Parts: sequence; C-alpha cells; structure tokens
Amino acid sequence: MAGKIFRPSFYLTVNSLFVLLILLISGVLTWHNYHTTKRIVLHSTEQVYDQLVQEVSRDFTHTYRPVFQAVRFLSLTPVMQASSLAERLGQLDVLVLFLRNQPEVVGIQVGYGNGDYFIVRALRDPETRELMGAPETSVFVADNVGIDADGARRLLRIFFDEHLREIGRRAPETTEYDPRKRPWYKQAMATDTVSAVEPYLFYFLRVIGTTISYRAWGIDAVVAADVTMHQISETVDKHLVTPNSEVALLDASLD
Repeated sequence: MAGKIFRPSFYLTVNSLFVLLILLISGVLTWHNYHTTKRIVLHSTEQVYDQLVQEVSRDFTHTYRPVFQAVRFLSLTPVMQASSLAERLGQLDVLVLFLRNQPEVVGIQVGYGNGDYFIVRALRDPETRELMGAPETSVFVADNVGIDADGARRLLRIFFDEHLREIGRRAPETTEYDPRKRPWYKQAMATDTVSAVEPYLFYFLRVIGTTISYRAWGIDAVVAADVTMHQISETVDKHLVTPNSEVALLDASLD
C-alpha cells in the first residue's frame, strides 16, 4: 500500500508563518535596538570624555600656570647673575619660598652660561631623602656645581632645616653634570617664552618628569622648575570617570 503524503493543515501553515514573521520582526527590532543603543552609548561616552578633557585642561592650567609665572618672576631676581656660592645662597630664601608655595615643584634650578649650576630641592618624601643622603632634620637641600682651578667640575651638597639653618654638607665630589647639555636649558636658550620640555629622566633624582624653564632677555642663564610625573599623575587621577577607568597622556608622536 502506497504511503500517505503528508499535507500540513491550514492552521499549522498559518501558525508557522506567524512564528516566522514574529522571529523576523524580533530580529529586526533587536538589530535596531542594538545599533540605537550603541549610538547612544558612544555619544554619551564622547560627551563624558570631552568633559573630562576640558576638566583636566582647566585643572592643568590652574595648577601649573602659577609655576610658569613664578619661573618668569625668578628670572628677574639676583640669583640669575650670582657668580659665587655665597651669592647663590644669599637667594636661598627666595627659592625656598617658591618651593613652599608650589608643592607640585620638586626643585628650582639655575643653569649658568659658564656651566655652573645651582638647584634647591624640597625633601618631601622618604625616597628623595634617602637618595640625597639627607640628615634627619633636613627639609631642603642645595646642590652647587662649579669649576675648580684645575678645571674639574665639582658638586657640593648642603642641607638645611625648616628655618634654613645649615645642618650639614657633603664633601665636594667630581661630577659630569653640565646644565648646558640638558634639554630644558637648550629649549630655553632657543625661545623667548616660558616653556616645558617633553618628559625625561631627571639626572639626580632618577625619576621621570618635565622641566619648565625660561631665560630672561639679556641674561646668560636659565631658571627652571622640575615637576615629576608623580605630581602630574595625581592631577590626572582626580578626573577618573569610574574607579576602574584609566586616563593616559599621549603626545603627538603616537599614531
């Protein structure tokens, strides 16, 4: 006996068509909702990060503009033309006042046209104190690099307490440090405005940071302020969107 040919009933056919139609509509709606939601999320994210960029920019301007202004002011002080250690230490209170008022700055320095160098640093953390070999009660340290009668470059390190009383000094040691070879000095000599160099490794502190420098017209010396990436990172970290988000500073050399 020949097998019967199965013919779906009218109701089964209609129900199947409805199911297919519902699945098709659901797929279209899902696709549409996905892309609509994606556009909304991307637009919201762009708005959030545009606002973040503006906030970081304002905070950077607010935080570091005083450093630029102070560097310009210091270029008018007698330390720029001081030719001896005694004359440079005579300006110690002015440089320390700058460090007290600008906690984001770790050091203020002057590089002279003859190769001399003078810097005052604030000893704010255990790492810096250990690196400098600082006595327990020292709060500031001054380094002076000069050239001896025999032509050798000598580094003298002097420590001071909170009231700028000298509490100790290291024996002079030979050094190869020449401020005229440093990027902040070269950049200041090539421009007539206050400027900051790209981040680099600090010679003495061995940390990454940037230096804001300026050379006043007619003076053969450059004054500069060191700001470590730690201070810059703290400024950026205040603007995290979520606890697990990250903010990175990129320069124009990146594709």
